[in-house]
Amino acid sequence: MRAIRLYISETAHHLANEWQSVACCAVYLWGMVGSAATAHADQPAAEMTAAQASAAMTLPIGFRCDVVAAEPLVRQPVAMTIDERGRIWVAENYSYPHKRGPGKGTDRILIFEDIDGDVKADRMTVFAEGLDMVTGLEVGHGGIWVGQAPELLFFPDANRDDRPDGPAQVVLDGWGFQDTHETLNSFIWGPDGWLYGCHGVFSQSHVGPPNTPNQNRVFMDGGIWRFHPVTRHFEVMAEGTSNPWGLDFDSRGEGFLTCCVIPHLFHVIHHGRYQRQAGQHPAPFTYGDIQTIANHRHWGGDTWDNDDLEKSDRVGGGHAHSGALLYAGGGWPSEYRGRLLMNNIHGARLNCDTLRRKGSGYEGNSAPDFCRTNDVRSQMIALRTGPDGQLYAIDWYDAVQCHQQANAVDRSNGRIYRISHGEAKPVRVNLMDWTDAQLADAQSHDNDWYARTARRILHERATAQRLEPETADAIWSLARSLPSESNRLRCLWAAHLIGGTSQERLLELLATGTSTERSWAIRLLAEPLAGRSWHAAQDRRPVLPTAVMDRFVAHAISDPAAEVRLALAAEACGMLAEQRWDLVRALWQHGEDASDHQIPLMLWYATAPLGQTDAVRALEIVAGSKIAIVERFMIRLITSTGGPAGLEAVVAHLNRGHGPTDDATRLTELLGTMPTGAAAAPPGWQEVSRRFAKALDPKVRELSLRMDALFANTAAIDALRIVLFDRTADTTARRTALETLVSGKDPATLNTLPDLLADPAIESAAITALATLDTPGSATAILENYAAFQASVKPVAIAALVSRKAWAAGLLDTIAAEKISRSDITAENIRGLRALNDPSLTKRIEQLFGIERKIAETRAKKITAVSKMLSSAPSDPPDSQRGRSVFIKICAQCHKMYGEGGVIGPELTGSNRRNQTYLLENIYDPSAVVGAGYVLQQILIADGRVVTGIIKAQTPDRITLETTTGLSVLERKEVENIETSTVSMMPDGLLDQLCEDEIRNLFAFLATSQQVPMTAQPAAVPVSP
Repeated sequence: MRAIRLYISETAHHLANEWQSVACCAVYLWGMVGSAATAHADQPAAEMTAAQASAAMTLPIGFRCDVVAAEPLVRQPVAMTIDERGRIWVAENYSYPHKRGPGKGTDRILIFEDIDGDVKADRMTVFAEGLDMVTGLEVGHGGIWVGQAPELLFFPDANRDDRPDGPAQVVLDGWGFQDTHETLNSFIWGPDGWLYGCHGVFSQSHVGPPNTPNQNRVFMDGGIWRFHPVTRHFEVMAEGTSNPWGLDFDSRGEGFLTCCVIPHLFHVIHHGRYQRQAGQHPAPFTYGDIQTIANHRHWGGDTWDNDDLEKSDRVGGGHAHSGALLYAGGGWPSEYRGRLLMNNIHGARLNCDTLRRKGSGYEGNSAPDFCRTNDVRSQMIALRTGPDGQLYAIDWYDAVQCHQQANAVDRSNGRIYRISHGEAKPVRVNLMDWTDAQLADAQSHDNDWYARTARRILHERATAQRLEPETADAIWSLARSLPSESNRLRCLWAAHLIGGTSQERLLELLATGTSTERSWAIRLLAEPLAGRSWHAAQDRRPVLPTAVMDRFVAHAISDPAAEVRLALAAEACGMLAEQRWDLVRALWQHGEDASDHQIPLMLWYATAPLGQTDAVRALEIVAGSKIAIVERFMIRLITSTGGPAGLEAVVAHLNRGHGPTDDATRLTELLGTMPTGAAAAPPGWQEVSRRFAKALDPKVRELSLRMDALFANTAAIDALRIVLFDRTADTTARRTALETLVSGKDPATLNTLPDLLADPAIESAAITALATLDTPGSATAILENYAAFQASVKPVAIAALVSRKAWAAGLLDTIAAEKISRSDITAENIRGLRALNDPSLTKRIEQLFGIERKIAETRAKKITAVSKMLSSAPSDPPDSQRGRSVFIKICAQCHKMYGEGGVIGPELTGSNRRNQTYLLENIYDPSAVVGAGYVLQQILIADGRVVTGIIKAQTPDRITLETTTGLSVLERKEVENIETSTVSMMPDGLLDQLCEDEIRNLFAFLATSQQVPMTAQPAAVPVSP
C-alpha cells in the first residue's frame, strides 16, 4: 500500500464521460438472490454523460443539480466526506466485489476542491492509493480514517498538508468481508464525538486492536458500531437490521439508519436490537426485536409482478436504500429542515421521509420523492451537506443493480453532484483558522455543517491541549442559556468533548433541563470513557457513582417523559448487573409505556441478565410490573435456564398469581420451555394444578392438563391418550396431545407410534416423533407405510430415514428394490446421507446415484454448456407453467417465489432472476457467499442421528434448527457435536437432476414477472448418475 500526493488541474467541462455496468456496493444480495430486479433494470436506458444526467433530473421548483466532477477524474466512488475547508474527500473502490489481495489493490482516496467558486472541481489531489476494498471514509483528529476490511486504518496528517505523515496505522482489525457490501461503511462523526459506522448481517467481524486475542474481541454481524478517537474504545452501538448503508443524526442528536430488503428506516438507540434480515441476535434471550419506525414502505405488494413494480414506482421505487441525510443546511426552504433523504437504488431517486415524535421515539412518514434522476444507472450512495448549505452526492453510476458480477465490471465511471436551491454560491472557508470563540459561536449557526465541524475541531484542540482556558466554561454557559434547545444541545455536546461537563453539571442538567436535555445528561453520565472506575470484567462496564445511580432511580420512578425513561432503559443495558435492580424495577412500573415502540424491549434487554443472576428476585420485579412483556419473557428465560430451582421459582410465582399477564399466558410460556422427559412435579405444583383445574378459561384447564402429564400425572396422561386415539377429535388437539406425550416419554404412546403412521391426520407428526426415537421397527414401519403417505408427508419420511445409519441402510435397500423411486431423493437428501460418514453407505450411494463430482473442477464447463443450451433455439418453446412444476420439485422446499414455497433459503421473488449468467453462477457455486443467517450446521445427536439445518435460536438447554421439513427443537444435553459447514444449504449440482427441457422450462419460469398457472403436476425428476 502506497500513499502519494498528486495535483491535477482540470475543469469539469473537460472531464470525459465513460462508464459501463459495475456492481453496486450498497445493494443487498446474498447467495442466489438479492435486491429486487425492476423493469428498469431489465431494460436499461441509454447511457448519459454527467451533464446530461444532471440535466435530466426532476427536482422541486427552485432546485438544480450541477456536476462537481465526473469520470475520468473520479471513478467507482463509494464513500465521501467534506472537510473543514469545504473540500470533498472521496474513496474510490476498484476492487468491489472481491478483494484483490496483498499488493494488488488500486483503490484511492481523493480530494476535490473548487478554487474559483463555480461549483466545478478545479483540483483533484490523490491522498492515498494502493488500497484494497475501501468502503468507509472520514476526516478528523489529525488524519484520515479509512475502512478497508479487515482493517480500520488511520492515515496521520497532523499538519493537514494532504500528505500522509507516514504509513497507515491499523487501528482495529478483524472486520469481516465475507459479503463485501456488508462490511464497515458510512462513517460519520456523532454529536458525542465518536466515529460511527454501519455493518451488514452477512459479514461476521471479530473486532479489536491488532494482536488482540480472539476471546477479547468484539463480535459483530450487523448494526451500528462506534469508536472513540481519543480513548480508542470500540463497541457495538446497536445490532441488527440488514445491510445498513446510511446513517445521520437529527437536531436532538438521535441517530437514524437506512437499509435494504427489510423495512428501510430505524431509530438507533444505544444497545438496541433491531429486526434482522437473517441470523440470530448475538445477545442471548433477546426474544423480541425493535421494528422499523416507518409507517410506510417504498415498495408495493409482495410478489414483484408487473402490478407490484408499478405500485413500487408510485410509492418510492423499491426496497434497497443507501445514504442518509437529515437536511439541516439552512440553505433550502424551511419545510425541508429535518427531512430525511435517502437514495432508492432501484427507484433511481432520492426518497424523502419526515420524522414525527411518537412516544419515546419517532415515527417515519412518507413525503414526496425529492429527486427523480430519470436515469436507472444513477446510484447516489452517499449524501452530505456542505458549508454552502447545499447537498453533495457521489454517484456510483451503474446499470447493474446487483453485485457479484465482477466479470462485467467496467471501472471507468463515477460522478459527484451538487443539488442546490436558488442562486446559492459555493463557500470557501477554513474552520481551522477560526478561534475557539468563533467555533463556540458556530454551535448556533443555521447550517449544521458548521456546528458539527466546529465541534470536531474543538475536540481535537482539547485533546492536544490547545484550547483557550475559558473555552469549556464559556460553551457550558451557552449550553444553559441559549434560547433554542437545538443550539443548547449542540453546546452541550461540544462542552462534553472538551471537558466542560462535570458530574455535578450533568446532574444539574438532569434536574432542570428539558426532557431531551435530561435524556442526554443520562447518556453522558453513563458514557464508557476513560476517567471512570472500571469493572474488572472483560466488557469494561463502568461502575457508576452512587450519587448518579440514586438520581437515575429517582427519575425512573417519577420522570414524566418517555424519552427520559428510554434513555434510562438503554443505559441500564450497559451497567453492571448489580447496579440495575432498583432502576429496572422502577421502570417496569410505568404502565403507560406498555405500548411504546421500544421501551418494553429495551427494558427487557436490561432485565434479562437479572433472571439468570437471581430468579426469585427477578420474579418479584415481574409481580409488580405493569408491562406484560416482562412476565412472558422472564418465565421463558428462568424455565429454560434455571434448572429445578428455576422451575420451582416459576411455580411459586404462578401460585401467587400476581403479574401483568394472565394464567393462560403464564402456562403457555412455561409449557413452551419445559425440557423433554417426565419430571417430578416441583413443590407447590399440586396446589397450582388444583386451582387451574377449576379455571373458567378452558385454555387454562388444557394447558394445566398438559403440564400435569409432563409431571407424570397418570390421570392427565390417560386423558391425553384418549384425545390422541380419537379419530373424531380435533386434529390440532390430537397433534398437541401427541407432542405432549412424546415430550414426556410416555411408554404406552411411544410403543403405539407405528400404528399412527396409517392415520392421515397425524402421520407427519408420528414420523417426526419416531425420528427422535431409535426403537426397533421404527424405520421398517415408516418404509412399509411410505407408499400410502400423502405427497407432502413423503419428504418428511425421507428426511427421517436419512438421519440414522441403520435407517439409511434400510432406505437404500428399498430404493435398490425399486419400492421407492430414486426421484423422491433430493440432492439435499444425498448430502444428508453422506454426512453420516459411513464408507459402506457412501459406496451404495455412488452405486445408486453416481459419484459426486467436485464442483470446482467442472463448474466452468457446466455453466458454459448450460448457457449455450439455453441460448440455442429449442425445438419447442420453453413452458413457464411446466417450469413452475419443476421449481416446486427442486426449489420450493427451501425458497419462496410469488408467495409459494419454503422459508429456509432467501425469498426469490425479488431476485435478479432474468440474468441468466447470474443465475447459473449462483446455482453452480451456491457456496461462494454464504450469509450468516444461512450457515449450515450438521448436528450429531447422542442417539446416532445426524440432523442438518440452520440454527434459528439457542438457549443453554435447547437448539432450534430450521430443516427442509420444518423446525426441529433439540435438547442440548443430547447433542454430541455441532459441525459448521462451509457450504451453502443449497446443494451443488442442482441442475444435474434435470433434462434439457426441464432446465429450459425452469429458467422460463424464473424469468417471469408474475405468477403463472401450473398446468402440470410436478414431474418426477430423477437424480442423474
